[in-house]
Formats: sequence, C-alpha cells, structure tokens
Amino acid sequence: MTTKQKTKHITKTFTKQHNQFYCGLACLASLVKYYGGETTQEKLREESGTTLNGTSLLGLYQAAKKLGFEAGGYEADIKNLKEQCDPVILHILKEEKLEHFVVCYGFANGKFIIGDPGWGVTEYTEEELAAVWKSKTLLKLSPGKNFVTKESETKNKRIWFLYLIKEDFPLLGIAAFLGVVISVLGLATAIFSQKLIDQILPDGDVRKLAMGIAIFAIILLARALITYVRSIFLVRQSKDMNVRLIANFFGKLLFLPQPFFNSTSTGDMIARMNDASRIQKVVVYLSSQIVIDVLVTLISAGYIFFYSISTGFISLLSVPVFGFLAWRYNKKVIFSQREVMQSYAATESKYIDTINGIKAIKTYNRENLFSKVVNAVYEFFMQKVYSLGLLGTRLNFWISFGSAILLVGVISWTSFRILSEHLMLGQMMAIITLVGGMGTSVINIAMANIQLQEARIAFDRMYEFAAAEPEYQVSDFDEQEYVLRLNKLQVKELNFRFPGRSLLFKDFNFEVNKGEMVTFFGDIGCGKSTLLSILQRFQKPESGRIIINGEDWLRHETAAWRKNLGVVEQHVHLFNGTILENIALEENPDIEKVVQFCREYGFHEFISEFQQGYATIINENSTNLSGGQRQMISFARALYNRPQLLLLDEATSAMGRRTEKFVIELLNRIKKDIAIIFVTHRPQLARYTDKIYVIEDKSITIAGRHEELIDKNRFYREAFEELVLGEKS
Repeated sequence: MTTKQKTKHITKTFTKQHNQFYCGLACLASLVKYYGGETTQEKLREESGTTLNGTSLLGLYQAAKKLGFEAGGYEADIKNLKEQCDPVILHILKEEKLEHFVVCYGFANGKFIIGDPGWGVTEYTEEELAAVWKSKTLLKLSPGKNFVTKESETKNKRIWFLYLIKEDFPLLGIAAFLGVVISVLGLATAIFSQKLIDQILPDGDVRKLAMGIAIFAIILLARALITYVRSIFLVRQSKDMNVRLIANFFGKLLFLPQPFFNSTSTGDMIARMNDASRIQKVVVYLSSQIVIDVLVTLISAGYIFFYSISTGFISLLSVPVFGFLAWRYNKKVIFSQREVMQSYAATESKYIDTINGIKAIKTYNRENLFSKVVNAVYEFFMQKVYSLGLLGTRLNFWISFGSAILLVGVISWTSFRILSEHLMLGQMMAIITLVGGMGTSVINIAMANIQLQEARIAFDRMYEFAAAEPEYQVSDFDEQEYVLRLNKLQVKELNFRFPGRSLLFKDFNFEVNKGEMVTFFGDIGCGKSTLLSILQRFQKPESGRIIINGEDWLRHETAAWRKNLGVVEQHVHLFNGTILENIALEENPDIEKVVQFCREYGFHEFISEFQQGYATIINENSTNLSGGQRQMISFARALYNRPQLLLLDEATSAMGRRTEKFVIELLNRIKKDIAIIFVTHRPQLARYTDKIYVIEDKSITIAGRHEELIDKNRFYREAFEELVLGEKS
C-alpha cells in the first residue's frame, strides 16, 4: 500500500468520538474498521468498562481481546515508535492535564500520522508528539484468528437470514406467481378502454359491446379472487415467519451470558424483538410486490412503445428521475430510521424502569417528577419520528411533483399526437392509464432500497444479539445420567476485575468441603456477591484455578455444573404463576413430589399458611408477597433439586427472627449432604457457620471460627461489638 493509498484508507476508516469520554472507544473503533471489521462505540462501551470518567488502557486492551485482536501494552519512546509499522493507540496528555487517546498510524515524510478522535486525522512532528506523549505507553493491536471482518460478518448475516426464510420459499413463490397473474390482469382496464373508445363504440355493435363488458367483468372478478387467495398466503407467511423469527431470536437471547443482561436494557431487547415485523414486511415486499412492480413497468412500457415510440421514451424518463430521488434521500432516511429505532428502545426502557419503580415513586411523592422525565424521553422519541416524517413528506412532495410533470408531459404530447392524427383517442386513454400504473411501480422500485435499508437496520439490530457468543454450547447433556458428588471445592489464586477497573479480588484462596457451612464476611461492596456469580459461572475470573474433587471445574459443562447448584439471593425474583410452579420450575410439575419435598424439608407448614396453598398465584414482581416470603419460596426452589453446593447471598436479610431461626436449623440439618457458602455483612449469621473468611482490602485476610476471629481480627470484632451494643440498646 502506497503512502497515498494508506492515507486515503486511514481517512476513510477513522472514527471521531461521540462524546468527550469516548476517545479511547473511537480509537479502537477506528482500528477495527482499519483492519476491515465493523463495530460501534456504544458496543465497545460495556466491553471496555467506559464510564463518565472515560476508560483506561487496560479497558481498551480487554475490549480488543474480546474483538479478536492480538493485543499488548508496551512502554516505548519516539525512536521505537518511528520503527513501528502497524497502527498503535497512544495515551497522551493534552494541555498538560487532559488524558486522551489517539491512534498513531506510522511515520512518513518526517511526521507522525495521528488520528485524534476529537479533531481528525492530522500530523505531529517528533517534538510535538514527545511534548504530549508523557506516559510513553501504547497499545499494540493486530487481528487474531478470531477477528471478524465486515465481509465475514456480512456472509454470516446472509446465511442466518436465508436460514430464517428458507421455510417461506414455497409460500413466497406462490404469492409471487399470483402477483404476476394479478399484474397481467391489471392491464385489462387500459386495453379494454382503448378498444371501447376506438373500435366498439364507433362501430355501434351492441353484441360486441356486451361481450366485451362480460369478458372485462370476468377478468376483474378473477383478479379480485386471485388477490384474495394471495392475501391468505401472505397472512399465513406473516404469522409463520414472525413466530420463527421471535422464537429463534429469543431462544438465542436466553443463552447469552449474564453480563450481557446486566448491561442491556429490557426496553432495548423488547424493541429489537418488535423489529421482526419490519423484516417480515420487507421480505414479502421485495419477494413478491417488487416482482409485480418490475413486470408492470416492463409490460406497461412495452404497450406504450407499441402505441407510440416517442411517448414510450418520455415515460421512461421516470426511471432516472425517481432513481435519483431515492439515491438523494437514501442516507438521510437510513440515519433517521436508525435514530427512531434507538430512541424507541430508550423510551421502552424508561417506561419499564418507571413502572418497576412505582413503589419508590409513590413513597417519595415523585409522580409529577417521573411523569415529566418519561414525557421528556417520549417527546425526544416523537421528535425523531417527526424528523423522519418530515423527511418522508419532503421526499413524497418531490415524487408527486415529478409524477405530475411526467403525467402532464405525457398528456400534452399524446394530445399533440392526436391533433396531428398520429394517435387515436382510445390509445391516448390507454397510455395515460398505463403511465399512471407504470409511474407507481417505478416509484415503488426506486423506494424499495429505502425500505430494504429500514429492514437491514432492524435485521442488524436483531443479528447483533442473535449472533453474540452464547454462554455455552448447547450439547446433548442428559440431566438424568449426569451425577456429581461434590466432596471438596478449592479456589486458588483467584483474581477478578470488571472491564477497565482495578482488581476486585486479589489472590483469593479458600476451600469448602461437603458437610461444611462457610461464610464470606465483608463490608458492602467488597465483592461477596460477585464471588457467588463467579461460582455460578456468570463472571469469568481473570486468573486462578477452581478445583472440584481434585479436577479442574471446567471439565464439567456449564449446564451440568449449574444442575448441582442451589442459589438464594437477597433480591429474589419469582415468576408470575403459582407457588408450586415457582418451586419446581418445570413444564408439568408433579404436585405430589413437590408436597413430599416440602414436608421433608419443613416448608409445607409455611406454604399452608397461604389461603390457596401451593396454588396461590404470585403476582407480577411478587407484589402480593413480603420479602421474607419470597426468600422462603426461593429456599424451597433452591433445595428442590437436591443441590451439591448451596450459595446464599444475604439470603435471610428480609426474614423475621422465627423464620431465620428455622432456616439456620434447616441448613445445619442438611449440611451433612452438601456444601454451603453464605455471604453476609451480618456477624449474627456468620457466627452459626463452621468457618468464616474475612474479606478486607480485596483479599481474604483471615479465616477461622467465630470465637477465633473475635480474638484475632479487629474488623470482625468491631462488627460483632456493634451488633451486641445494638441488641442491648
């Protein structure tokens, strides 16, 4: 690649930052495009851990690795940088105080080619770059084997799309064929009017007139019948394709990793599911209606040329005119459509978030505040819709203007031809009818690209989620055959951090044996819940080993491992259904099995207190249950499948003393068969367990029983003393 070609390629692929915090993301997005890939800054935001404080070189490194780059952070100087052939990301200091990221594309003609996300592509001398590149740190990237190019992704999209619509080919084929028949029959009006005016009426033959009207009526009735049959096929295709699209999309969605759901709003997911109808409509339109429009254009043009060659050429002027209008407005419409879809997703999210928080809103009398906020978000969405509507109105005006000029031109020219006796009146009427139909079809064909782009945006939004890497590959795992007998869980040198952040865990070492109940004790925010997320394989550690019965735990498939877990969280989610269904989480729960289990474990008395017992319906968001009741049902659900490892995250925080005592006694009774991990910041619970691991300053500082820690650990002792003083007061 010559210097000129390289500069052109850099300018073409360079991306400016969306806001002041996205400089690092823009650098990474630029390099993705430079190497032939495709991404967005918004997508990179979560993967790099970017916040309102920006991101770090570590965050960019982690995001680059996820994109399939071979990445490495280095320290260098100007001399090393001049020898660097491939682009690198530099950490610089602008105005001696503002941290910033830029891309260095190389050294040519005595200057460095720099891509500044806040400014553009520019050049720095050695002295200018040395003055701002104080850190001497850089991130070097090169595409690895897992890097996905735009060409490869386009191919994958095409394969997925064809997979989704392959079952529709027969129905779409029949609908297209019927459409062809309808378009041919649609020419009957023009032909009949020409024959009627030029031949039948002048001859005064009543018999021929009656026969012509009868044939014309039969053709129109046949056209109406075929249109009806075609509509039935299309309605069926619409139902089948929408069901298949949503089933495929939602099925893949559920297998995505937990961090995806943590960083994606519910409204965005719902909005993307709603995009399925856009895709289906365009599939039908392109596969059948466009076929009809093309045929109508060709046949109409043929008839017009047959009547008058000169008029035929005039009518063909509609093709470049309407084609130019479609090209002229294409990018604007696509950009506006994307903004409408994104703002619609934000509006959905705001509605859902507000309704879910209605209790807090009412508690603090903030109905008016949230009404204003939601209305502002909706108004922003409607402003985008309004902008798109104005764009469409403007486009339609020019289309109508062009159509009017065309029609006036055709009428004027054909009238002149009649006056010069080169054309008959009936032929003129037929031409005007054909030009009207042909003009509509040409407009439809010209505008098809805009509709196609709308569907493409919707498809890309769905594909972005559907093509995301699943949490694990669904295999032929047999729940009935797989058996794990957990005797010992060991964690060695475990380190974990969220993208772009400092370490949350540093060199965690602990073990839990069957028959033990251990507690992880620490302040709020020390990472106790995150540790349980790692043990559930919701989060991946940065380094370290987790060993099950002397073997690496990754030898157990994720689905198999989770089958042996029972989890009770502080904030319990119960589904809108019966208590029975929430305990079993099965398609057809066996009521006798559930009742027998509840009697054995002591939950039956608790459930019997509900008026409808096991058949009690739990409302959406469990609004008819107290926090303690939710946690009790969650305990029953966690123990129903006889887990080998029970994970409890502040699992009794909402319970009363009597219920909490019942749970502690139950755990001591069943722990001989399982291992139990409790995380809490409440020493009154920790003292009942066999061993307590204290988390301080990102590490496990000490482990022992309650009595030992009272003597040896100041943090634990002070927490317990506060509890004792609180009980006395």
